[in-house]
Amino acid sequence: GKTKGVTSGLIAFPRL
Repeated sequence: GKTKGVTSGLIAFPRL
């Protein structure tokens, strides 16, 4: 998602 996965996405982007 975009609204619910904003915080998780920010940490997942650099990790990927």
